[in-house]
Amino acid sequence: MSSLVGQSPRVAMVTPYYRPIIGGITTFVEGLSATLEARGVEVRIWTQHGAPGRSIEKGPEDPVRFILWARRRLREWKPDAIHAHAHWYTLAAGTSLRGPLASRIVFTIHTDLEPSANPFKEWMLHRTLHRSDVVTCLGAGSMERFRARFPLVQTVRLLSPGVRRLASDPESVARARRTLGIEDSAILLCSLSMMVWPRKVRGLSVLLAAMPIIFNRFPNAVLVIVGDGPYRSRLEEQARTLGIEKAARFVGAQDNPGPYISASSLFVYCSYRDVFPQALLEALSLGVPVVANEEVASNLPIDPIEMGVVSVRGTEAAIAESVVSLLEDANRRRELGARGQSVVRSRYSWENVADQAMALYGLPSRQAR
Repeated sequence: MSSLVGQSPRVAMVTPYYRPIIGGITTFVEGLSATLEARGVEVRIWTQHGAPGRSIEKGPEDPVRFILWARRRLREWKPDAIHAHAHWYTLAAGTSLRGPLASRIVFTIHTDLEPSANPFKEWMLHRTLHRSDVVTCLGAGSMERFRARFPLVQTVRLLSPGVRRLASDPESVARARRTLGIEDSAILLCSLSMMVWPRKVRGLSVLLAAMPIIFNRFPNAVLVIVGDGPYRSRLEEQARTLGIEKAARFVGAQDNPGPYISASSLFVYCSYRDVFPQALLEALSLGVPVVANEEVASNLPIDPIEMGVVSVRGTEAAIAESVVSLLEDANRRRELGARGQSVVRSRYSWENVADQAMALYGLPSRQAR
């Protein structure tokens, strides 16, 4: 592969999404790549969706054409390790009938792989997974489900994400509240979603349905939804139908959602697709307690409550009950927020993720500069 004596090791990131697209996959690839580069590793990114840039190449959007395009680029660059993300075709790009295109092939599952009703496609997925040296999952629950579905894949590891440090200070928090045009007495709840996948959006729909119950107890509550995507208009229509459009504020995609999160008393996350959402870690890193449906909370590597996360059933009644209970108990919120912030800052750094990733790549954890 790449490395001559004294040459920096090379790691190729193959991903379906990268900037300017905002989301958990982009954040993971960006955070890990920056940390590896700081250690002297040469990193290049090949993405299906996004924009080209320094050490970033944008390929075709058709999966088969993307595989062929990325394989050519990888053969030319000769990486020591290929780290593929999320979708089967990013992994397929790193292998061929002639064998792998690097000494180590790592595949990270960001959300559970969707089963196919087509037996041939399912067989191809199994075959492609067997070409990796190691498959990593973001959450413990996801890893258990993967092992049950793919028992012949021998090497499966947990590789939880790191958390980016969001900028947030009293001035930016005050500015965020002014942008919303709300009363000083308003109690903010925050959620975040790309609004792309139906099972993500179903979670937000349940959260919106819970809001009238919450308003009965806290009529000054305002739900701030950060994010954008093709399902946004449907959710905005639901808010209008429920008569809560003035108290459900859609603020669009934010490169730095920190001020909106910090301005909130609670971060509420409901999704039926995500494994270990970056947004959850970001809220906890800012000391904001989290209410999450059990489909998300069950993937956490430790007891959710020890991370400052209250796990609830994914129903509008259960979510509303938990939110109301926490809004009535400021001491409990402070306790959960402090606990979550301490755990996240100590355990979920990109330095820790890079240490694990370098071992998976078969590289020494620190490179001489």
